[in-house]
Amino acid sequence: MLIITPPVHSKWMMLNPPGTSRWWYHLVKLNKKGKMYSPFASVNHLFFSSALSNFSSFEDEVRSPENAVVLEVCNEHLSRKGFNFFIDLFRAKPQSPTDKASWGNYIMLEFSDGKVLVLKHLDRVEDWAAGQQVSKGDLLAYVGASGMCHLPGLGLLCFSNRSLDNLEQICFLGCVDKQGEAQDLYYLTQGKSFRFE
Repeated sequence: MLIITPPVHSKWMMLNPPGTSRWWYHLVKLNKKGKMYSPFASVNHLFFSSALSNFSSFEDEVRSPENAVVLEVCNEHLSRKGFNFFIDLFRAKPQSPTDKASWGNYIMLEFSDGKVLVLKHLDRVEDWAAGQQVSKGDLLAYVGASGMCHLPGLGLLCFSNRSLDNLEQICFLGCVDKQGEAQDLYYLTQGKSFRFE
């Protein structure tokens, strides 16, 4: 299990597509009303195509949750421009963890305990390279919609021993749950929101 502070701030929710494997995470940001987007954008998302800029998650800052070493960076994909709920729900078929092409832009961090965190589906990664040290709170990237994703948001994946066969659970420190209760450890759960300031 990887226990870290969240790499994003504000209110977020885990929203994975159907059939996603255990310990895969896709986080979407919620607005002040607890929604991913405005009512007008929701109609577009259901029946037409909703622009990337309508989603609260898009271009939010992603920061390093802890001190780490950069293992890999991919920064060569473009975020998709529009989303349709029904098409994207079936389009974003769960991929194998080893299929890096489905990750889009990503940054891979290794922590002192040997656990590796992948932050994926990014719009763009800042000027980081393999081998560089990052400190807790450093700006790493911006949330996007690159790769195989059903909604703009932040994908997370953790594994140990540098093996994608050893997926691990991720828990967050310092979060507040939907009821406003502070959580010592927040276990990411489908459809449940959390806040981190």
